[in-house]
Amino acid sequence: TPVLAFDNSVFVISPAGSTTEDRSRNIDLLKPWGGTALYNAVLRSLTEVEAGEGRKAVVVFTDGDDRNSTVDPGEVRKAIESSDAVVYFVASGEAARNQRMMKLVGELAEISGGRVLRGQNEQDLNRAFTEVREEIRNQYLLTYVPPKREKPGTWLPLSVKVSCQGCRVRARTGYTVVGK
Repeated sequence: TPVLAFDNSVFVISPAGSTTEDRSRNIDLLKPWGGTALYNAVLRSLTEVEAGEGRKAVVVFTDGDDRNSTVDPGEVRKAIESSDAVVYFVASGEAARNQRMMKLVGELAEISGGRVLRGQNEQDLNRAFTEVREEIRNQYLLTYVPPKREKPGTWLPLSVKVSCQGCRVRARTGYTVVGK
């Protein structure tokens, strides 16, 4: 699993295949600096995870509002709709207080079956990342075959319901038809 970081640009700090220790050390070395290219980071992260195998998840941690991306939220939305990845956002600082941004990333996360968590201190952030880790570890894959073939590029809404008491479902809100 690669680890990417971003400020005005997006860069890999631990490539796929790095050890957990290397990833942790490289994350610990990060310092806040520069602007925020949040949408570029999400788009690049989706590209990175789509290249891999198995379950796909993107966890985006930000403390600022996007001010430096060269892509807009609409492009990110389309990429999420076409992706198999679940996207989580963990926000702190200015990002967590920005209602406009929280609404937007909430919509983006919901499309993928993910969600947004906020934290203002180390304890809150530890809790948020623990929740995300547990959700990713406890996901199930459901497959669906539509009754008729739709035109590629068509967005089709999905709804997943369960009958067990006390069960929670968080699922994609739909998918984009791919193919010929």
